[in-house]
Amino acid sequence: KDPSKLHNCAVGGMSLRSCRAGHWQNEILSKLKPGDWVIVAFGHNDCIPAKADRYSTPEDFITLMEECHKEATAKGAKMIICTSIPHSGRFSQDAEGKMHVRGGAAKIGSHVWAACEAAKKIGIPCLNLNRYAEEHLPELGLENALKLYMLISPGEYAKFPDGFHDACHLR
Repeated sequence: KDPSKLHNCAVGGMSLRSCRAGHWQNEILSKLKPGDWVIVAFGHNDCIPAKADRYSTPEDFITLMEECHKEATAKGAKMIICTSIPHSGRFSQDAEGKMHVRGGAAKIGSHVWAACEAAKKIGIPCLNLNRYAEEHLPELGLENALKLYMLISPGEYAKFPDGFHDACHLR
């Protein structure tokens, strides 16, 4: 209830597998207290087989989520699972100007499914941000929806003088 108590423990490039290899125990589990909530959101970095230290099959992903849940509840915390959001590179616009979002497309679709399946299997809430984006981003229109992502024009920010193109993460 108190936003000052919110702790974002996300680390760029981390997957559920790599998080559990150290960050989960060291940074998250060790600090959990009874009554805390843990929002677990993975999938983007979990679905690339070429990155063996991060990759998990959808079935392994479900098992890893179950393990996180057991450990969090053992500390008295509650857990929610969130799905990945769609990559903006999967947006399109038809001849009539209507925007379309293919959220489960590309490689993340199997892990969006796995996140939802894990939540169902465990019996906890799942925030399907992928589906929400598919349904609601078109209301913004393509140009405005793209502004949500890290698609930065040259000169827009001093940190990125040449611009920056990240179709995966939000600003």
